[in-house]
Amino acid sequence: MHSTLRRWRDGNAVEVWEAHKVAVQTVLKLPSGELFTGSSDSTIKLWKGRTCLHTFSGHADTVRCLAQMPGMGILSASHDGTIKLWALTGQPLLEMIGHTSLVYSVDAHSSGLIASGSEDRSVKIWKDGICVQSIEHPGCIWDAKFLDNGDVVTACSDGVVRIWTTDNNRFCSDEELATYTDIISQYTLSRKTVGGLKLMDLPGVEALQVQGNTDGQTLIVREGDNGVAYSWNSKELKWDKIGEVVDGPGDAAQGQVYDGAHYDFGKLFYFDVFHR
Repeated sequence: MHSTLRRWRDGNAVEVWEAHKVAVQTVLKLPSGELFTGSSDSTIKLWKGRTCLHTFSGHADTVRCLAQMPGMGILSASHDGTIKLWALTGQPLLEMIGHTSLVYSVDAHSSGLIASGSEDRSVKIWKDGICVQSIEHPGCIWDAKFLDNGDVVTACSDGVVRIWTTDNNRFCSDEELATYTDIISQYTLSRKTVGGLKLMDLPGVEALQVQGNTDGQTLIVREGDNGVAYSWNSKELKWDKIGEVVDGPGDAAQGQVYDGAHYDFGKLFYFDVFHR
């Protein structure tokens, strides 16, 4: 067999069958009884017992996560960077594009909001197919789920679980918020590259105190959160500033107003922290 589905009872496999030719990444069973599987073969399959009733095709890479969209169908998150909404008949209804890397998780809330987590270190909040907010994290997002009250809980590769809310009764303190903002700043700085080099690996401005070797020699130094290029002027024995070198990720999008509603889980939040 290749990649199988197994039904278990009391710790024992009571039924086994081949579901896909390659790895099965996710399984979803709806309260109405439909069973779905997502696979590294880029497809989703709908099952009745051991019979495949329909194959959903449309993703260009691994289907990593499936979730129910109440009243509409199912959601799929894929390594192709997209989230799709499907009718239970297999008809694609909506495609959400906005992540810049693999999407590992997706979930929906009864309010109609959708949350997705990605390798790009962001959790995105979607409404009617439009990204209304992007919440930056200090690592990739392995999972993101809605709580019944509408809060969003995220599992990050830094080993921390965080809960995000728009309820001002549960916001974290200003000190905690400042600490998290600093964590994001330091993480972004540590990963930012300029000219193909990590920003943190560049020399500081003190390097400009050392004379160059040849006319026109280029030196890139770290100035704050930026890399700045200089050229050695052998006639005047000084470094001439060329300009900033930009080759890193931009700032994550902030909360937005959509359809008259303001979405801001990222700035107004509290979080519970659970370390590994």
